[in-house]
Amino acid sequence: MNLNIRPDMNQILDSLLHVLNEETRLYRLALELSQKENESMVGSHLDAFRETTERKTSLVVKIQELEQDRQVIIKDLAEALGQPSDGFNLGKLAQMVEETYARKLRDCRSNLVNLINALSEINSRNREFISHSLKVIKSGFLFLNNLTASNTVYQCSGRMMTSRRSGRVLSGEF
Repeated sequence: MNLNIRPDMNQILDSLLHVLNEETRLYRLALELSQKENESMVGSHLDAFRETTERKTSLVVKIQELEQDRQVIIKDLAEALGQPSDGFNLGKLAQMVEETYARKLRDCRSNLVNLINALSEINSRNREFISHSLKVIKSGFLFLNNLTASNTVYQCSGRMMTSRRSGRVLSGEF
């Protein structure tokens, strides 16, 4: 259902496309930073990891600001087209505008979906890597704690039985 679009509607659509293109650019940068974050974690490059994380954090703030702008523009478009703003999205908008805008909106949506999926995948891998690393560190601390216990007794199973010690590093808890 293509509607005839008023000239001011074109300006709103152009504003939306500008926001979407900027979001796409920032998500691409976020994907690159997430990949660098992964490489710095795996390579144990702590300074590079910190720098990448800081850059990524500031990037997230910019993306959130653009997302708010996008939501306001979408709401304005929904009202201008006489549509309820709840559930009004790029797909529905693309069905209601002339083909040139529809194609651009579908392309932006597709790019954003692909980038967000790729970003989600690499962030999931990073989360798994961090979780595994924390488990290894925790088990290392527990092992060291058991070695320093004064009355270590080996059980029949081969496990060490120790009395609970307390303290910052030696408590076995973080």
